[in-house]
Amino acid sequence: MSLSTFRIPFWTILGSLLMMSIPQSLRADWVMDVRNYSLGENNVYIFLSYDGEVALPKTFQATLVFKQPVGPSVRATRYRTYLQKEMTLSTEGSGFFQLGFILPEGEYKVEVELMDVATGKMELLEQGKTFTVDQSREVKTSDIFLSFHGNAKQAFKEPILVSQLPQSDQVLSMYLRIKAPSYDQLTIRATLGIRQDDGAEIQSETVEVFESIHQRNRVVKLQPKAWVVFQDSIDLKGLERGDYLIKILLYNDDNVVAVKESRFRIGGRVQTRIFRDLDTSIRMMQYVAPADELEQILQLGDSMVKRMEFVRAWEKLFRDDPTSQMESYYEKVFEADARFAEKRTPGWLTDRGKVFIQFGEPRIRSVEIEGKTFERWTYVQWSLSFLFENRNHEYVLVE
Repeated sequence: MSLSTFRIPFWTILGSLLMMSIPQSLRADWVMDVRNYSLGENNVYIFLSYDGEVALPKTFQATLVFKQPVGPSVRATRYRTYLQKEMTLSTEGSGFFQLGFILPEGEYKVEVELMDVATGKMELLEQGKTFTVDQSREVKTSDIFLSFHGNAKQAFKEPILVSQLPQSDQVLSMYLRIKAPSYDQLTIRATLGIRQDDGAEIQSETVEVFESIHQRNRVVKLQPKAWVVFQDSIDLKGLERGDYLIKILLYNDDNVVAVKESRFRIGGRVQTRIFRDLDTSIRMMQYVAPADELEQILQLGDSMVKRMEFVRAWEKLFRDDPTSQMESYYEKVFEADARFAEKRTPGWLTDRGKVFIQFGEPRIRSVEIEGKTFERWTYVQWSLSFLFENRNHEYVLVE
């Protein structure tokens, strides 16, 4: 059996084995988030980021539906349509879009549906993302915007939309816009905490517990009619793998007048190795992603943009827990690289390495036929068998 002959069953079996699929839809190319951010006449923005072939102009029609709860309780399960709007987006010159809206205070759910104008193909990108607009408070704030840009204007324009961040020596900046006409100044306490493995049990429910590892207190001077930007930074270098919570509290004397939160995740030791040589790690995805998509990422010049697109590629493959699936995949790739390296070929590119990555640990039996040494790899669960011939200490797939 040649490698080319088992390429088709590999896609099917790997999908079952790792619960992995290659999304072939519009949803695979887009990332979406909604943020409270007063700018001009708009107080809410939907951010859409397209990470596909932006060099090739494409036109999409976005249908946005805002829904409000029905009934007196904000916890009502039934929602009514409050606003529906269609917008045309073109990737020519940009793959990042801000769509602004003016909404009255209340709780909303947002649905975003995209249609490729050229093909007519339609895909639901987001359904049921909940957010709240509260303009009645004396202290008005935006949501927390995270960015690797040290410039607030650029950060508010193109914030980080993904929650998974790579381990790196980069500095992550956080931004918060504040307006409080009734106050001359407020005290801000920004805390970074890491989630503990064992939560606390309160009234028979387990709640998350975060241990504070960084705190910054600052007094900000306010102006009656102007927005003030609070900025702080987090050095990602040395942060261990885990889930992190940024919590910003605004105080007037001892009274909390506003609270904002944002979350992100950092990878572990496997990810350290992944990002140490990112170009090689991107090439190692050849068994789970199309070659042209990988080449597009490799061609990116900005190292941080390349990292973010790499993370997005895994989020496209796994909508649920992309981090664990990515680490599981690379653990297998790194093991293959160590076990099956040959004198002229890295282990992950040898015939045995390719089969190991795609199908896992086999049942191995060494055999001799007419003076030649072979290895027979068997996967009973799939009725698959591969025969490798030892040719000058290099094993070649022959059957």
